[in-house]
Amino acid sequence: MTVDAPAVLVQDLLFDDRVRLEDIIDRDGLGELCKSFVTLFGIPVRIYSSGGSLLADAPVEGELCAYVNATAAGRQACAATVGGAKSRDPGETGDVVHPCFTGATYRILALDYDGRRVGRLIVGPFVPANVQDVPASLLAVDPAIDKGRARELLAKMPRAKP
Repeated sequence: MTVDAPAVLVQDLLFDDRVRLEDIIDRDGLGELCKSFVTLFGIPVRIYSSGGSLLADAPVEGELCAYVNATAAGRQACAATVGGAKSRDPGETGDVVHPCFTGATYRILALDYDGRRVGRLIVGPFVPANVQDVPASLLAVDPAIDKGRARELLAKMPRAKP
């Protein structure tokens, strides 16, 4: 008499921790999905595997970001913020917000498959709906940043509610 292994055990033996997002998605399709998201909402989106590989993205550099990146101190602050968002773990809840000194924010969401973390979705930068003015942190980055120009460009950034 043979005993069949429970389906759960078979699934664990087949998939254990080797399930990789890049193995279960169509990269071209995922890229198109990201582009559609940007077209609809104007908010950049990136998808990373659990190993940190970029699988799809639809980057958009907002005018405020371009303005801030025109200064050396602004470029440095932007690089630190983006690097922090890219490496941020969404934790147990699978959802974390990463603030930007410009007043914008990034939202990092876990991508789980069958109870296992297979990647991360990073949405942003976008301005939270409650941000109304240029934060002091933006003006502190570089004295060359004009508050009036920054306010004008911040207003043009895509906004989103939680």
